[in-house]
Amino acid sequence: MPLIRFDTGDLVRREATRTGASPADIVEISGRQVDCLKLPHGAWLSPFEVTFALDRIEGLSQYRVVQRDERCVDLYVTAEDEASHAVLGKARDALVRACGAEVSVNAQLSNEVPTPLGEKQRAVRSHVSLAR
Repeated sequence: MPLIRFDTGDLVRREATRTGASPADIVEISGRQVDCLKLPHGAWLSPFEVTFALDRIEGLSQYRVVQRDERCVDLYVTAEDEASHAVLGKARDALVRACGAEVSVNAQLSNEVPTPLGEKQRAVRSHVSLAR
């Protein structure tokens, strides 16, 4: 099973390279590329790191992060009405800290984001990893 998952886009950690013909064993599967943000310097930011950064913001009801380019991320925020603009600013700042200064974060308020029919609900989605 892990070998199949590895072939379908999972990020893995392998044992140190062994001598001989057989490849190193997979020790950990750490997430799917489609759920990670690809940063300009080649690193991946896991959805858990995004969640950790955004879940601390009081008044944030729902968010969705969509990446279409390595240097640009769209952040859609649903927040409590009375504090929506303050929550939007805090969410944007938190995502900028998580992604780094090289990534532009376009943040906007939105109503609850419905999941398109037939698509898995994802709070973080990168279209960059699908293009490669």
